[in-house]
Amino acid sequence: VLGFSEGAGVALLYCCLAVAADWATDPTGTGLQFAIVAGAPCPTLDIGPRPLQFPSLHFASSADTAVPLAQSRQLAEAFKGADFQEHDGGHCFPQKAEDIQRV
Repeated sequence: VLGFSEGAGVALLYCCLAVAADWATDPTGTGLQFAIVAGAPCPTLDIGPRPLQFPSLHFASSADTAVPLAQSRQLAEAFKGADFQEHDGGHCFPQKAEDIQRV
């Protein structure tokens, strides 16, 4: 699943629903393999058991004027072993070659 900005919150909710729907037979949730999110505010509602047990990649920027970096870090904590990548591009996916090469 891929989510950006408010859509990243929706992606997190989808991940939680997928896990809850099939927890007994598939602990990763209904075939869901990974999550990629960027510029992601963390939802303030209770979204169920955490951490989610599948890989995730998170992009965030201290130059983001829409979503504070701390909120993006908080959302990443919902995933076990989240890969958190910081860049300086603001409220977007990384654009610079050196940022992309780190992934």
